[in-house]
Amino acid sequence: MEPRTKSGRRPHRIAEAIAKAAKGAIVVRTVGEWCHEIGVAPGTLRTWCGTASLQPRAAVGFTRAIGAWHKAMQSGFGAEDLLDFADKRTLERFLSASGPLNATSLNDFCKQQRFIQNERILADVLDLLGDLATASRTVK
Repeated sequence: MEPRTKSGRRPHRIAEAIAKAAKGAIVVRTVGEWCHEIGVAPGTLRTWCGTASLQPRAAVGFTRAIGAWHKAMQSGFGAEDLLDFADKRTLERFLSASGPLNATSLNDFCKQQRFIQNERILADVLDLLGDLATASRTVK
């Protein structure tokens, strides 16, 4: 039997992929890196995005931002430093969509970002990240 989720099974797949990458070893920058990190084919990930009515680019942006936020929370480094943007203007455009990466909780981060607006998918991501969703940190 399929697990009960807030978003339904199909959109839940993308939430699982986001959560798995957020907890991964690297901050993913591309669909290819994301697929390698979670062990699926790029076509599969793009299909999951499509079934959740998400553009792959927006899903990668959200995954990149949430991964940087998570790793910054663990390491004490600034999230912007972990994003690995070469150009300051590109970083500024990214931050305008991600919202400030110094949010003190994952709930706050999800409310401030603009990559994914589907509240059911965001709720599934928060559920899957569990301990991160309730964790907080002090802002430097």
